[in-house]
Amino acid sequence: MRHNLRSLLATLCALVFSAALSWPCAALAADGLQPDPDAPSASALSELAAGTALTDDQGPAQDDEETQSESDAKPNENPDEDGEEGEEEEPTIDCYDPDSWNVWTKTEDGTYVATNVNGATGMEQTDAKGGLGIDVSVWQHDIDWAKVKQTGLVDFVIIRAGWGYNLTSQDDAKFLDNVKGCIENDIPFGIYLYSYAYDTSTALDEAEHVLRLLETAGLTPDQVAYPVYYDLETQDPKTGRPAGQDGEGNYHVLSNDQVEQVAATFCSAIREAGYTPGIYSNLNWWTNYLTGPGFDAWHKWVAQYNLTCSYQGEYDIWQCMCNGRIDGIPANVDINFDYVDLDAPAEVDDSVETMYRMYNQYTGEHFYTASTVERDTLIGLGWTYEGTGWIAPTEGIPVYRLFNPYSDDHHYTTSKEEYESLAKIGWQQEGEGWCSADPDAENAVALQRLYNPYAETATHHYTASPEEVEKLVEIGWVHEDVAWYGVDVE
Repeated sequence: MRHNLRSLLATLCALVFSAALSWPCAALAADGLQPDPDAPSASALSELAAGTALTDDQGPAQDDEETQSESDAKPNENPDEDGEEGEEEEPTIDCYDPDSWNVWTKTEDGTYVATNVNGATGMEQTDAKGGLGIDVSVWQHDIDWAKVKQTGLVDFVIIRAGWGYNLTSQDDAKFLDNVKGCIENDIPFGIYLYSYAYDTSTALDEAEHVLRLLETAGLTPDQVAYPVYYDLETQDPKTGRPAGQDGEGNYHVLSNDQVEQVAATFCSAIREAGYTPGIYSNLNWWTNYLTGPGFDAWHKWVAQYNLTCSYQGEYDIWQCMCNGRIDGIPANVDINFDYVDLDAPAEVDDSVETMYRMYNQYTGEHFYTASTVERDTLIGLGWTYEGTGWIAPTEGIPVYRLFNPYSDDHHYTTSKEEYESLAKIGWQQEGEGWCSADPDAENAVALQRLYNPYAETATHHYTASPEEVEKLVEIGWVHEDVAWYGVDVE
């Protein structure tokens, strides 16, 4: 986006034009504390002493003959209001049991092999481009990072920053030590924070929690090789649905759309600070709750304790077990595999940029932006993310963007004269939005402009799809002409 940050913020404020898009903001409890989601409850510790298995998910069990665990989420991330665990039909993996573990090794051909406590091979992995990783918190105690490095096994680490609201009491006690250990031993790392948010206000507070700790650790975005993940797993104990929890322990049940808006608020703040956002959750959540199109805009980390990951969507990292053993770590640890090599230098083509297409269900407007921050912010305000609209060149004929404060609508034009004329009658100029390609270029793709004669707002639509043009004309839209040109990069 070529207009400055002040203009961008002004635009976003202008976009919040409908009461239907205003998300409720709840005040944070000044002294409200939330439970550490990784901490074993009192009953869990007593069960551990008795040698019985812990439950680790309140969602439905996965019916799979290869399943190692009947669960697909982290253990004890979601205690009930009284600190007890949720009920489960069958006992599952005891992630804290020191006598239940899988030692990982790496063969000469690069295969990762897990050997369980009985000496049997439990799992093998050969297709993880980014290798094996672990995620750690205070519950892995004092880690000898030099030993971890010497194993030659751990290619990346995701470090817990803390949980919930921006309170120092909810910082992970080993966060700074773990960051220091990874830096000193040259191990790429990312960050995660367990969420209790239930609206955009609490989600923003949780983002500020992470950003405070990143600043305290003296980190900059170029030092954090992996995403900053938002751990979404808190469930209402009565309904089993996604929920947030306030400082007094009350649960706030969320719809799927509300979860998406909470996630977008967090991810937008993280991205605006220069970091890459991502979402972590278990298979049950990814399949049933985190289904909105906005989630395709962020990196995905899927937990399923199984011999394979059965999630049907695209994802980057799979968390396959919670009871792995790595030399240098005095406790069981979660094992993950990176299938896209997130630490690899990104191949960036500076000659083009992706144009994101957004839709406002309340006004019918389609909106287009190259800004990921603007995209994520609008998702948080209730807009629907419709994916990539087209690919635009970064140099060429400027396409100007205007906003009409009276009709709450945007207009785009390559005509400088039209841009100036509309400003004289009250439209707000928002600068150059993107560029149009040379129409004579071999890879030029025409963006068609259509007009809806029956609408009072959102009267124009732009698309590179001939099929969409045909369908809109069939229902009464007027095909006006080519508006500008994108490029074909394939």
